[in-house]
Amino acid sequence: MMLLNHHKGVVDALAFSPESRWLAAVGEHGHVVWSWDLSTQQVARFWPHRYRVVALAFAPDRPGLLVSCDTVGMVRIRDITSESSTGTNLAQLAIEPGQTVRLAFSPSGETLAATAALPESRYRDHRVRQRVSLWEMNGSKATQKCALQVGHKVSCVTFHPDGTTLAVGTFERAVRIYHSRSGMMLYELDHGTKVHHLAYSPEGRYLVAASPRGLIRVWETATGRCRVTLKGQSSCLHAVAFSLDGQLLATAGEDGRVRFWEVSTGRSREALDWQIGALHAVAFAPDGMRAAAGGLEGAVMLWDIDHWAL
Repeated sequence: MMLLNHHKGVVDALAFSPESRWLAAVGEHGHVVWSWDLSTQQVARFWPHRYRVVALAFAPDRPGLLVSCDTVGMVRIRDITSESSTGTNLAQLAIEPGQTVRLAFSPSGETLAATAALPESRYRDHRVRQRVSLWEMNGSKATQKCALQVGHKVSCVTFHPDGTTLAVGTFERAVRIYHSRSGMMLYELDHGTKVHHLAYSPEGRYLVAASPRGLIRVWETATGRCRVTLKGQSSCLHAVAFSLDGQLLATAGEDGRVRFWEVSTGRSREALDWQIGALHAVAFAPDGMRAAAGGLEGAVMLWDIDHWAL
């Protein structure tokens, strides 16, 4: 276990690179993105942002290509493998003139999905908050393909591991499943309350939807049936993530604990608590060897899965 604590302010986002070498985190109240080279366990790159960063994602098909998005809807694509201490800024995209709240890459890295939200006072077209923009990625270049008109205010988005479908969470209790190429809506799941977090299991068998107040449902992707509702998350929920084998779901919340759940049964397992304040982010490394959680006090905890077998 290691405490990575090089910044101040809440850690709202964490991301591992596809080869599990790099860990990126947002700190300094969202105005600095840090990246650690996990082979040396040292800070390798950091760069400031004028506006608060709210989302991070690594490109699955290109190690070291990191995408970040800030509160004015600007997406920046940066190569953190370059020799510069701040990496190399390759491109930037203006997604929407508002706050982009979620980013998701397709498994192939060919498509980037982004959602945007505008303050109520700036609404001229309510459809702005009801769409998902899809961008075709070619290295550091991006071309907008289309925009999915969801019909509800969008909160989060994620791709199925095989890339064929896209799940979109909304503030109006619905999870809508779309064909990722045609944009056709396939079906809808009723979560029962607003959805803030979505995650597919690595093999694509399950889709987890979660609300801030701790309602977590596990859906079977083949049937659209709710397999189980996870009970016992009493504090405000900020993040969810699947283990590499898809058997465990990790949740992070206001109580400062990372809780683990058996996905197939809904049974709660042992929780980890480092006394570092509320946790706002949790992520598993793609190689399954490590996991990380970020907290309100600016700390990032990194731990080996083998040493914390649950």
